[in-house]
Amino acid sequence: QAPVSPLSPTQPAYHLNPLATPTRAYKFSPTSTPYTSEPQRQPMSFPRNKPLGSSRNYPSSSRHRIQIQRSNLLGGFNCQHGPRECEGNAIQSCALSLMSQGSPEQVEFVNCIMGSRQPLLLGEQCSTRSGVSWPIVSMCASSKEGTSLQLEAERQTQTLYPGPSFVPTITYDNVFNQNDQRESQYNFLGVVCHSS
Repeated sequence: QAPVSPLSPTQPAYHLNPLATPTRAYKFSPTSTPYTSEPQRQPMSFPRNKPLGSSRNYPSSSRHRIQIQRSNLLGGFNCQHGPRECEGNAIQSCALSLMSQGSPEQVEFVNCIMGSRQPLLLGEQCSTRSGVSWPIVSMCASSKEGTSLQLEAERQTQTLYPGPSFVPTITYDNVFNQNDQRESQYNFLGVVCHSS
């Protein structure tokens, strides 16, 4: 019997199955912006307009080896780049939770919101462009639901071993590999082809 794919609990995992490539990024991290645009657009349309795999962005995340964004006992967050970064991360988490995982809409939303240092100003435009309701996203981002989504993103990142040492980070089929991480910065499609 074929192993079960992590992408679908009932789908057997074969050599050509889609490759999950979750990205962990922060809203105002200067290294996250290029990581969430070009590399993430490529797998959605190559080759022959068929998806290579699913991608998921984890806005916020890590206490694993680095103290960039961390939750406090009250469930709030302290972000390296300040409160607007936390706000942008919450907006991303809420919007992405309303879309199908790995969908082109998720990639479009992340590319859109990462292009602004004013997440509230661009949030409505990015939500509309991606087909989600801005009032729902905005309400979520300022509620306990938004905090819960941020805590879950943090938990997901902490489960990686060995964990990422910086953001942005891409994992392949939910496995972190430092060599793949390094090569992904300049040869994303090469790593995808090698990993699938």
